[in-house]
Amino acid sequence: MVRRLLVAALLVTGCSRGPALPVNTVLWRVGSWTQVAPQVRRAAARFISFRADGAYIEHVCYVIEQPDTSVYISRSDPHLITIGNWVRDGQEIVARRTIVARQNPYSGPSDPLCSEVRYTMSGNSVLGKDGPYSPVTRLVAPDFESYINDARRTGKPCPQPSR
Repeated sequence: MVRRLLVAALLVTGCSRGPALPVNTVLWRVGSWTQVAPQVRRAAARFISFRADGAYIEHVCYVIEQPDTSVYISRSDPHLITIGNWVRDGQEIVARRTIVARQNPYSGPSDPLCSEVRYTMSGNSVLGKDGPYSPVTRLVAPDFESYINDARRTGKPCPQPSR
């Protein structure tokens, strides 16, 4: 009887915390693959990362899968990067974008990427309005941080919401 109560208490305690947020992990969602050469494929991808310091990173680009299934970020295609901050609200993660870096400037009155985005935690992944984002295990991207650093330097700040 005592053993059952202990197991029940552990289950309740563990379940109430919910899944752990995948912090300092690069998550991705990849589109449909297109064959570009024998055993080489290309696809649009969106990477997101929730950093321990509260930074939110979103990188939209094309990726190339090599015959050994390793994945590289395409340098010759456009990149779109947003940077901001995130907070956890229960099982939801709310990210507010504060910088947008894109190769072709947005020409409208207010950049639609200067908005809030929400994700729901799901195991070691998150669910966005466009579907699941899971941890990347095949990405070979020594230049990933250089794209982020360039976006911090050259990106356009988003208007801050009035209080």
